[in-house]
Amino acid sequence: GEMNSEALAKAILDHPQQGKILLAQAAEGRETLREHLNQVRRVECVSIYQQQSVIDPHTELFDRLRRAEMDTILFTSPNIATTFLSACDEVILTRLRTNAIGVIVNSNRLQKLLKEKYEIDSTLSANPTQAGVLQTLLGTANKEE
Repeated sequence: GEMNSEALAKAILDHPQQGKILLAQAAEGRETLREHLNQVRRVECVSIYQQQSVIDPHTELFDRLRRAEMDTILFTSPNIATTFLSACDEVILTRLRTNAIGVIVNSNRLQKLLKEKYEIDSTLSANPTQAGVLQTLLGTANKEE
């Protein structure tokens, strides 16, 4: 199945044991897993790295998106998608919402996020692996030809 904080927390809750856990995560890591783990074990968190947005919405890339000169955007992480889309203006977001530029994602969670937060319909890859994403990307390209 899909591996995310919720799925991992459920799997651990289904098999409670005694002990302590050190949870290594990003400084901006979601609290979901820690909260669930605290129900069955003592959890301490350590921040390993800090995520930092480095995207510049004034680059040529964004101008190309405004002109719909890209066919597809591939997102493989909710954090990447959220950071990228927060840098997009309404022209680009409209292109994504109207499917003038297609969006491919590799997880149900990411697909749901895009739909609920940004009103963007996306294509879910055949599976979350590189091969699945490639298969979906090639299938999308073949439909356009």
